[in-house]
Amino acid sequence: MLTLCVLFDRPIEGAEGRLDERAVAAAAGEIPTAEAVARHRAHVRLLGGEGAEREQLLRLRESALPWLERPEAIAVFTGRAVTLAAEAVVRLRRPVPAVELWVAVRRFHLADAAGCFLDTLGMAEFGLPDLECYAGEAAEDTAAWLRNLSLYLVQEGAPIRSGDTLDGPDEQAWCAEEDRATVDPARRVIRFAPMALHP
Repeated sequence: MLTLCVLFDRPIEGAEGRLDERAVAAAAGEIPTAEAVARHRAHVRLLGGEGAEREQLLRLRESALPWLERPEAIAVFTGRAVTLAAEAVVRLRRPVPAVELWVAVRRFHLADAAGCFLDTLGMAEFGLPDLECYAGEAAEDTAAWLRNLSLYLVQEGAPIRSGDTLDGPDEQAWCAEEDRATVDPARRVIRFAPMALHP
């Protein structure tokens, strides 16, 4: 079942106290979201209920927006990702499901490789493996590609298997490979690489 917590900068009626800051901080990532987590004083936890993930996403959109539009709202926490309230409102108001509120895109480096790598964290909420790829110096374009691919996979429910190919962030053919995650937490991932680099 999908869950969503709205964080507030002060106690308000109907809300509970602070969340465990260590658990939320691990998902906060960038400085603005980390600051929001540090200064939150109350939260409301909303449940997606029964049914398919798409139904739960729509239900959570309806229940979260009234809380997020309050001036005290500062962020949303979904277990894997923290999003500032204003950005969450924009995403929830779009006609497509706000999958990125549950799926974080992370950047990491390896000692023996130039450039950076990206992965997602949270696709398991939708019964799907996380995604991983090498971004090199094109982190922003590759992150946008991963977000779009995550949304597509959740909406279509179409699994990707080893050997499947698709257009990558550089509009060249990229190949998928099922594997274990390069960085923690341990989990299964679909790793993507340009066909030109695939054995």
